[in-house]
Amino acid sequence: MIDLPPWEFYVEQKDALAFLKRNFTGKTRIVVIEGITGVGKTTLARYFIHRERDLFPGGVTYVYAHSTFSFTAHLRDELLLPVRKKTLLVIDESHNLSIKSISELKRLLNENNRLRLLLICQTSTRFDFVETRKLKLEGFSKSEFWEFTRKRLKRLDPSARDEFYDLVRGHPLATALATSALRSGTITIGQLFTAFQDFQAPGIIGPDGTPYQPYVKPPEKLIVHVSEVNNELLSLMKADPDLLRKIPSRKFEEIVAELLSRQGYRVQLTPATRDGGFDIYAAKSDTMGSFLFLVECKQYTPPSKVGVRVVRSLYGVVQQTKATAGMIATTSFFTSAANEFQSEVKHQISLQDFFEIKKWLGLL
Repeated sequence: MIDLPPWEFYVEQKDALAFLKRNFTGKTRIVVIEGITGVGKTTLARYFIHRERDLFPGGVTYVYAHSTFSFTAHLRDELLLPVRKKTLLVIDESHNLSIKSISELKRLLNENNRLRLLLICQTSTRFDFVETRKLKLEGFSKSEFWEFTRKRLKRLDPSARDEFYDLVRGHPLATALATSALRSGTITIGQLFTAFQDFQAPGIIGPDGTPYQPYVKPPEKLIVHVSEVNNELLSLMKADPDLLRKIPSRKFEEIVAELLSRQGYRVQLTPATRDGGFDIYAAKSDTMGSFLFLVECKQYTPPSKVGVRVVRSLYGVVQQTKATAGMIATTSFFTSAANEFQSEVKHQISLQDFFEIKKWLGLL
């Protein structure tokens, strides 16, 4: 069974929970929960498992389909086959599944008729499974939003709730970030409302910070990455490190880069569409010489852990590029095989798990 967070602030989405229970109690074998980042897909799935675990006497297996996910290899470690009792397989971030992995998943379902599948994804357009039931999450209703803010903010003026709801548009992650800032005292309700006001500017932003007008031809070469990590965001992460697992993966990379920068490294993010085996260059010079580190960021959610393949892959890239060493930073933890391999190359590979990232935030 997966590890579950405390539900002190959880707001039950009763219709969604009823939908999941109805389908998994019946003959439905595949359910998809889809929606934009931060809308509460993972939290809903985990709460459903927490509340309805008795529906699956064969147990629940929860896997995270990161960009380097190998479905066949992962199942050998995670899922006891063949399935003899009703069992639930949950695949989070399943939009990352390759065509090969989807084909393997279909074969697995055909061979194990007691297996049930719950896919969590941003969009289900890539899945063509027969008899699939889909649940699209849109965010908090007003009543759910009011219940959530009431639990987290005891002193929020009821007259401000409607404006608050309209500003965050019922988005659960935006609501959680905003209420965390208010609870920690890093921002006032007035400052919050100002920060969430819409910003609109036509066209492309020039070097002076103002937008190019439609009749002005912009330069051919543009800077496509702008760091948006500021002190307020870092304060939120420091107050509630679990948010590191809920923000977009690119934002997690930016936060790691910023934390390394504040430790004295010169950092540069690789392009978001790159496939070079790492996310950040981190360089440092001192009286001993110049050092270049390659940093790979893995935004996993426990119980999923970073395996030895990821560590071996980065080690290979370090050797190929003649870098000084490599580092893997994750919001989860590492498998025992990954730690064993790192111990053999400990001067060339560093593993930084969730607790280590929390220590970095503690230095702020």
